[in-house]
Amino acid sequence: MTVRSTVETFPAVRALEGLDQAWFWSPAPGLNFYGAATADGSRLFQLHTRDHADDAFAVALLAHARRHEDELTGEAAVATTVEWQAPAGYGFDTLASLPPEVHQHYEYEDKAFNAQVFVVYGGYRCEFPDALTMDEFLARERMVDWSVAPRDPAPFLRMRYANPRTGSSSVGSERGVATEAVLLQELQLLDGVEGAFVEFENYRRQVQHVRWDHGLSLTEDGRTSTLTGDELTAHVKAALYGA
Repeated sequence: MTVRSTVETFPAVRALEGLDQAWFWSPAPGLNFYGAATADGSRLFQLHTRDHADDAFAVALLAHARRHEDELTGEAAVATTVEWQAPAGYGFDTLASLPPEVHQHYEYEDKAFNAQVFVVYGGYRCEFPDALTMDEFLARERMVDWSVAPRDPAPFLRMRYANPRTGSSSVGSERGVATEAVLLQELQLLDGVEGAFVEFENYRRQVQHVRWDHGLSLTEDGRTSTLTGDELTAHVKAALYGA
């Protein structure tokens, strides 16, 4: 079964100008769906945007997905990515694809169609770690609205921490998925607190440990250095966003 026969039954669907076998439809106010069939018409790349409809952006993203369809539909991963230079006005440097068993967008209304759909969206390299797990993806999904375009990067990170002064700490010995804002806040609270620490992991799976020991002490790859607050912030930014 081709995806075209299903998509063309959607209410108010229209052809997307600038790309063959591509469509636009809006299932609810403010929610915009774009789709493009793969070369053989058997699968669909589907893009969602919220409160922002831009056909030119959608055409650029879907055309790039189609050019890389073997990579984006063939790897058994939670999310598969390829490099992508988004159009002017969008900072995305990555295109991500979610397989049917991850997005499950049509799982309950049409299982057969769900198995043909790959949800795609623009992102940033720093958002996608190697070997992303399903638990990590679900935690990130609660923190980042992938349907917003354009948007700023939301770098992937995991962290654990403890601060005797505030009495705050992470739960358990494992690093949990967190946001940059939480990481920076906990790093600022280390100042002058003996026994306080923050440990974080970036998208490259590099782990760094910061503690207060008569100053801010950073340990990375077995090497320890002392940094000022400004130096630490710059270092963390580079670790989270760096290529």
